[in-house]
Amino acid sequence: MLKILLPLLLLVFPLCPQAGEKLDLLQKGFTAEYEMRVGGLKVGQITRTVSVSGNKIRITSKGEPAGVAKASFKDKLRESSTAKWKNGKLLSLVYHAIQSGGERSFDESIYFDHKNKEIHHSREEQVFPLIDNSYDLQTIQLAVMLHLQKSRQPFVFGVADQNGFYIYDARVVGEEEIVTPYGQLKTVKLEGLSREDENMFNFWCAPELDYLPVRIEYEDPELGVIKLTELKSLNTKKGKQPDLFDDEEDDM
Repeated sequence: MLKILLPLLLLVFPLCPQAGEKLDLLQKGFTAEYEMRVGGLKVGQITRTVSVSGNKIRITSKGEPAGVAKASFKDKLRESSTAKWKNGKLLSLVYHAIQSGGERSFDESIYFDHKNKEIHHSREEQVFPLIDNSYDLQTIQLAVMLHLQKSRQPFVFGVADQNGFYIYDARVVGEEEIVTPYGQLKTVKLEGLSREDENMFNFWCAPELDYLPVRIEYEDPELGVIKLTELKSLNTKKGKQPDLFDDEEDDM
């Protein structure tokens, strides 16, 4: 799972929030820039923009090689997610990903059919049962923020990605002060363990940034690889959503 995720980048001019400023990131939107590292080496950059209009949320990301990987890899990954607020919960609707420029290319979509409780994957027309708290790879990060703003109790979530659907058991394991490219931050560490293959996510979420994940670590026990994504910059000024894709269908 997630073995094909590429180095991602957030290309944005940084505008850092001031100390004590009320952010309301989930209500107002934001743009964040991240660095991705494997084995301690910078291999990619991601730019992710979250825009909010009424009860609808749109997330777009663009990622490409950087650092030691830039000379050898030309892969680019573009992602778009549509979600909505309903009764105080965040519901994933559509996820679309396009990878191009390298040895492996794909154009895939995932649809969350809440009426029929099904997740439809465009790859081989796969269908998975939709459980409560089911998200795509982008929306799960906002869902983690929302959960931690309300509670630090354990919870269960599902993630649909390019390879399938996986259920994770998540729990807060402590508080840590960490150093990221963005700066030094006090964080709450959340651990998520997959029931299917024991892959693990670790999220370090900063309370002062509305519990935005500022470090995400993915451990793949099969490959023995740890992928680390860290926040580099945060722009809370509203801007135009990058037009990476045509408008997604979002009425499911």
